[in-house]
Amino acid sequence: MGGSLPKRAAACQALASAKEPFKPVPDVAICTAEYGGPAVALVEGRFRGKRLRTTFARRNGCEIARWDRVGALFPYSRPLPR
Repeated sequence: MGGSLPKRAAACQALASAKEPFKPVPDVAICTAEYGGPAVALVEGRFRGKRLRTTFARRNGCEIARWDRVGALFPYSRPLPR
Protein backbone atom coordinates (compact mmCIF):
# COMPACT_ATOMS: atom_id res chain seq x y z
CA MET A 1 0.00 0.00 0.00
CA GLY A 2 1.39 3.39 -0.90
CA GLY A 3 0.59 6.70 -2.49
CA SER A 4 -0.10 10.19 -1.31
CA LEU A 5 -3.69 9.81 -0.15
CA PRO A 6 -4.23 10.83 3.47
CA LYS A 7 -5.77 7.98 5.51
CA ARG A 8 -5.17 5.57 2.64
CA ALA A 9 -5.73 2.49 4.81
CA ALA A 10 -9.27 3.69 5.57
CA ALA A 11 -9.87 4.40 1.88
CA CYS A 12 -8.65 0.92 0.92
CA GLN A 13 -10.88 -0.64 3.55
CA ALA A 14 -13.89 1.29 2.25
CA LEU A 15 -13.17 0.17 -1.33
CA ALA A 16 -12.55 -3.47 -0.39
CA SER A 17 -16.25 -4.19 0.11
CA ALA A 18 -17.36 -2.48 -3.11
CA LYS A 19 -18.10 -4.78 -6.04
CA GLU A 20 -17.03 -2.48 -8.91
CA PRO A 21 -16.26 0.93 -7.44
CA PHE A 22 -14.52 2.23 -10.57
CA LYS A 23 -17.02 1.01 -13.15
CA PRO A 24 -17.92 3.89 -15.49
CA VAL A 25 -21.47 5.05 -16.01
CA PRO A 26 -22.84 3.29 -19.11
CA ASP A 27 -23.39 5.49 -22.16
CA VAL A 28 -27.05 4.42 -22.23
CA ALA A 29 -27.72 5.36 -18.59
CA ILE A 30 -30.60 7.72 -17.92
CA CYS A 31 -29.33 10.26 -15.39
CA THR A 32 -30.89 13.19 -13.60
CA ALA A 33 -29.94 16.62 -14.87
CA GLU A 34 -28.15 17.64 -11.69
CA TYR A 35 -24.91 19.56 -11.71
CA GLY A 36 -22.63 18.76 -8.79
CA GLY A 37 -20.02 21.42 -9.49
CA PRO A 38 -16.86 21.71 -11.57
CA ALA A 39 -14.74 19.23 -9.60
CA VAL A 40 -12.87 16.60 -11.60
CA ALA A 41 -10.65 13.88 -10.10
CA LEU A 42 -8.13 11.55 -11.70
CA VAL A 43 -7.54 8.21 -9.98
CA GLU A 44 -4.44 6.21 -10.93
CA GLY A 45 -2.86 3.15 -9.39
CA ARG A 46 -3.65 -0.50 -8.88
CA PHE A 47 -6.87 -2.00 -7.62
CA ARG A 48 -7.27 -5.74 -7.10
CA GLY A 49 -4.04 -6.32 -9.00
CA LYS A 50 -5.02 -4.37 -12.12
CA ARG A 51 -3.77 -1.00 -13.34
CA LEU A 52 -6.35 1.73 -12.97
CA ARG A 53 -6.65 5.15 -14.54
CA THR A 54 -10.08 6.78 -14.53
CA THR A 55 -11.63 10.18 -14.06
CA PHE A 56 -14.55 11.28 -11.97
CA ALA A 57 -16.73 14.34 -12.46
CA ARG A 58 -20.01 15.60 -11.01
CA ARG A 59 -21.79 16.52 -14.26
CA ASN A 60 -25.07 14.61 -13.68
CA GLY A 61 -26.85 12.46 -11.13
CA CYS A 62 -25.19 9.22 -12.26
CA GLU A 63 -21.70 10.73 -12.12
CA ILE A 64 -22.41 12.29 -8.71
CA ALA A 65 -23.45 8.85 -7.38
CA ARG A 66 -20.31 7.28 -8.87
CA TRP A 67 -18.18 9.99 -7.20
CA ASP A 68 -19.91 9.46 -3.86
CA ARG A 69 -19.30 5.67 -3.96
CA VAL A 70 -15.54 6.26 -3.84
CA GLY A 71 -15.71 9.44 -1.76
CA ALA A 72 -12.99 8.14 0.57
CA LEU A 73 -10.55 8.81 -2.28
CA PHE A 74 -11.43 12.50 -2.34
CA PRO A 75 -10.79 13.66 1.23
CA TYR A 76 -10.82 17.34 0.37
CA SER A 77 -14.14 17.35 -1.45
CA ARG A 78 -17.45 18.03 0.18
CA PRO A 79 -20.76 17.04 -1.40
CA LEU A 80 -23.01 19.92 -2.29
CA PRO A 81 -26.35 20.02 -0.46
CA ARG A 82 -29.13 18.45 -2.50
